[in-house]
Amino acid sequence: MKFKEIANSVSALIGLTQDPKANEELLDYERANKKHDLDYKKSFLRSRKQYGFLTFALVAFWLVVMLYFVLAQGLGRLPKRESKFSLSEPIVIALITTTTINVLALLIIVLRNLFPSSDNKAPDIKQP
Repeated sequence: MKFKEIANSVSALIGLTQDPKANEELLDYERANKKHDLDYKKSFLRSRKQYGFLTFALVAFWLVVMLYFVLAQGLGRLPKRESKFSLSEPIVIALITTTTINVLALLIIVLRNLFPSSDNKAPDIKQP
């Protein structure tokens, strides 16, 4: 049996008003448990913000890199350089499609884990 269940059943049997020290211990346990829950949820929220920002930064960086290559291919040279730049059409198509699909898949996987749907909520804290 879990400690909380035992404490609840014992307090129901003997009543909370019989032993003030036991009442205080039970209240202290409840406060500590709620503080632990709150700390865990704050930590989970911080990690969501951090990983959400990192995922956004990765996708934004990827879009800039893809734009750079598309412009370089279209202009026939690298921007701010005089050297010629040319990739064959199948290579450009493969570069843009496969890597963009991989980055979008990464974005979807990370965001689904950071922001679960109502069916798959944030992990609950297991009570001792």
